[in-house]
Amino acid sequence: SDCLSMPSDGLWAHPLLALVRPEALVGRLKAGDRRPLHVQFAEMEHSVMLEEPSMLRNLNTPEDLE
Repeated sequence: SDCLSMPSDGLWAHPLLALVRPEALVGRLKAGDRRPLHVQFAEMEHSVMLEEPSMLRNLNTPEDLE
């Protein structure tokens, strides 16, 4: 029944793999909430799925993150 379920490897959250119930987020956006999604997600009812780090591999290079 949570609005958001996001996997984590214990160090990093992986929001691109998250299950987000859009009605909760759309309501916030329509109300004018323009804060970063990670801030909004932290306030929503949510579950964190702890996964083995080898299951969640980041393919970005350090240059991608600059």
